[in-house]
Amino acid sequence: MSYKIKDNNGIYYEIKDVNKFIKHIFEFHSSGISLHQEDGHNFTVDDKFREQLAEYLKKNEYIYKNTLK
Repeated sequence: MSYKIKDNNGIYYEIKDVNKFIKHIFEFHSSGISLHQEDGHNFTVDDKFREQLAEYLKKNEYIYKNTLK
């Protein structure tokens, strides 16, 4: 399953491995404000960004159960 999200420039980026992406964000960008770079796209990771990912997880319970293991 893929997930599209806007980068800092407003360009949509398709995350091909959602589990890996979200797990990385919550593991390495779990608090404060930081920059995540992936395939030439920059994402400012802050509480709002993490909340957006958490909402995605809530809507996709299967992914949620397998991501946070």
